[in-house]
Amino acid sequence: MKIVAITQARISSTRLPGKVMKKIKNKPILQYHVDQILKSKLINEVVVATSKNKEDSVIYDYCLKKNIHCFRGSLKDVLSRYYYCAKKYNADIIVRVTSDCPLIDPKIIDKCIKLYKEKNYDYVSNTNPPENATYPDGTDVEILNYSTLEYAFNNCKDRLLREHVTHFFWKNPKKFKIFRLDLSRNLRRFRFTVDYQEDFLLIKKVLNNFVNNNIKITLSNIIYFLRKNKKIKSINNIRNLDLKKN
Repeated sequence: MKIVAITQARISSTRLPGKVMKKIKNKPILQYHVDQILKSKLINEVVVATSKNKEDSVIYDYCLKKNIHCFRGSLKDVLSRYYYCAKKYNADIIVRVTSDCPLIDPKIIDKCIKLYKEKNYDYVSNTNPPENATYPDGTDVEILNYSTLEYAFNNCKDRLLREHVTHFFWKNPKKFKIFRLDLSRNLRRFRFTVDYQEDFLLIKKVLNNFVNNNIKITLSNIIYFLRKNKKIKSINNIRNLDLKKN
């Protein structure tokens, strides 16, 4: 079975415009993200799914330059973007990730894939549903197969759910066999996604240290580093408080 990681990316982020192309050590966040996915032992192909909007041409052009597969679809109907991308690349199993997560751990990706294949679930994630999730925001992985994605494409009529792609599954637990992978300890107080400037500053500190010291980007190494460097960990604390309030 062909396993394809599809990561969505756009320039027009309202909270931090152009975030996926913001550079750290002369390399955009998008590249760090793709490099991490490529370390997975189970994924066969990685595709960046962006929109057809003119401003997202910078993402498309970068992918062409770096020989990264790139697909262009609807800006707002991200569910259709995923569906047509999966169809084009003949995906049997889709790994959904988002390009504002440059510290994503390939070991977590592979763990979710193995769980999905072994237990015959319709949908597996490590962060959704978000209530009482234990993995940090920014380590998000979601797994589903092509037929499940096709069902959502044909049957999900809610515009907001189509924009968020997979909410349709975990908001309808009676229709789908879903499973969330949890940790034995709650690490939700850590935040590795890039939504705000504070997030970017934290990620920049982490990546500068890891790249300079040739440290592998794994969840355990990041947690260890941030526990030893509490001032860095506190950079985006306010955004985690915002997340809890929402």
